Amino acid sequence: MLPLRGLTFAPSTPAADWLLSALGAVPAQPGACDLTPELVDPVGSDRWSAGLPPGCMDYATGLALAIASLAGRAASGVAVATQIRLPQVMAAAYGSSFEMRPPQPIAVAGGWVHADLGSPGDAELFEQARAGLSPTATSRQVAEEAQAWRLPVCDYRPRPQVAGPIPPWRFGAGGGGTTQNQPWRVLDLTNMWAGPLATWLLQDLGAVVTKVEPSFRPDGLRALAGGGIYPGGRPCRAGEDSAMWNALNSGKAVVDLDLRSGPDRTRFLEMAAASDVVIESFSPRVMPNFGLDLPAGPLYVSMPAFPPGPRRDWVAYGSGIHAVSGLGDTGDGRFAAPAVSYPDAVAGFTAALGILAALTGRRRGVDPERMEVSLADAVQPLVSGPWCAEGLNYSSLLHNNADQPGSALLARALSLGLLEERDVCGRPLPHPRTVFPSKQNVF
Repeated sequence: MLPLRGLTFAPSTPAADWLLSALGAVPAQPGACDLTPELVDPVGSDRWSAGLPPGCMDYATGLALAIASLAGRAASGVAVATQIRLPQVMAAAYGSSFEMRPPQPIAVAGGWVHADLGSPGDAELFEQARAGLSPTATSRQVAEEAQAWRLPVCDYRPRPQVAGPIPPWRFGAGGGGTTQNQPWRVLDLTNMWAGPLATWLLQDLGAVVTKVEPSFRPDGLRALAGGGIYPGGRPCRAGEDSAMWNALNSGKAVVDLDLRSGPDRTRFLEMAAASDVVIESFSPRVMPNFGLDLPAGPLYVSMPAFPPGPRRDWVAYGSGIHAVSGLGDTGDGRFAAPAVSYPDAVAGFTAALGILAALTGRRRGVDPERMEVSLADAVQPLVSGPWCAEGLNYSSLLHNNADQPGSALLARALSLGLLEERDVCGRPLPHPRTVFPSKQNVF
């Protein structure tokens, strides 16, 4: 059973209405209703959508509205735009010229591929992988060979023809807890952008989040090897001065656990048993390889790159998902990278909505135990939803370097009190404070 079945909602935007319907709620007849989405600080400018697929900002705002309606809060459109364009906003906040823009498509004989080759040695490995292929290898063949080397390379695919949007959540039923204790506790094993954003949004609503970050494999957004957004553009305190890590993980308790070791495994299982949500963003084979006998009770959430299917074990980040989903198809035979890796942010909002819906359902006797939100599933509604039915002109993707909205969006968010200053390397710098402005916590 869907977690919101039996609840009613007040219609607002096409995206918010569809999302709540996909979770089981129904539009209210005239009169009182259970869920009332409320939007404040509407974006009101196409500038924030430059370099993104049509409908991206409208859909992300719908996700935030659906979350806010379940939480009894309002959603800020400007705060949503801030999260979608977070690297650009944080670059402006930190005074850095580096905005973490996704790499442009790479031409191969049979098409185009996207390659996230940011780790040391990745570029050399990619060249070795290509050297073993025929000069006429297709983009799919190049991507498959690179993935065999565990490189995050994806092929650009044409925009598919889909009849309608597909719900992005996969719920599994059975045996969970009742989530009666307050506040709700989230055990966060995710890293990079999508998962940490999901848990940051839950924290924004009042949840207590504990981040598991082993010292032998720290979160990639700490940018320990360089390539991050730093104060003034230069690193000053390794691991503590990365804008993206600071923006997505502030307020979370961080614990160093190695799930391969006996004592740390025991502690992790104890923490999991005391949690309402356990969320991870590993590739699908990682958690089974740990061989942990997970306790019953928490909602277990997984955020892999791809859903079950031929790409299930592929390695990909958000901009690779953009390529393989067809959302990089400009409609005129060309392909383009986005201005920012928006699939990560969209997946973060999607997971937060699914988690909040599942926990709401548990309080109503609907008992999902597991949920999966893959990055690929999270962006599928952008392929065919009514929020992107008009103006399927992708030319803005080809000009994503022409506009730099980070500074203007930063100024707008500051004027609305959506950011707060935190000390980084002895400098007070602005960071996101909330997406759901309200004094009342739901958790």
